[in-house]
Amino acid sequence: MTKNIQKSPEEGKTVDQFVSKSVKKRSPKSPFSRVNEKYEHLLDSQVVEKDMRLKRLVIDECIKRVSGISSVEYQRTLRNIMAQKLIFHFPFLKECRYLGLQPFEAAQNIVMLSKANRVLKEGLENVFKRETDMLSDVVFTESELAKAKYATPASATTPEQESELSVFIERAMSILPTE
Repeated sequence: MTKNIQKSPEEGKTVDQFVSKSVKKRSPKSPFSRVNEKYEHLLDSQVVEKDMRLKRLVIDECIKRVSGISSVEYQRTLRNIMAQKLIFHFPFLKECRYLGLQPFEAAQNIVMLSKANRVLKEGLENVFKRETDMLSDVVFTESELAKAKYATPASATTPEQESELSVFIERAMSILPTE
């Protein structure tokens, strides 16, 4: 009598075939992340003062260079990440107060520099050391970001939508303990 021997799925495969199945492939970066990578690199290479106007020119150029994202989509994603990861995070607001930073401005620059996760883990002061002045410009106004999120061809944004982040920040800062 012969025994039924079951072969393992790996039997008969080459080493390359076996290894390629066991190694996870990284998912491609989102267009938003690719824009931010280009932005940080291109901004660092500028030798002039990095003011709001220059930052806006650089980010607009980076958005043009990355396929799969428009300026409106970029602004919508930026606003969502700013709010969800930083502005609605009370320790971030508290640290902004301690460092004398405006949370909206700081959050925008942190997200555009792809440092939101690091800031949440290590703290604003540890990530930016003494260079927090780079977090003081607004590249996109709150109104622009609200329009990207809420405006449709059929309806415009409301004044409440255009100021909801600043209203939240103001109210949250009023209840945060002062140390």
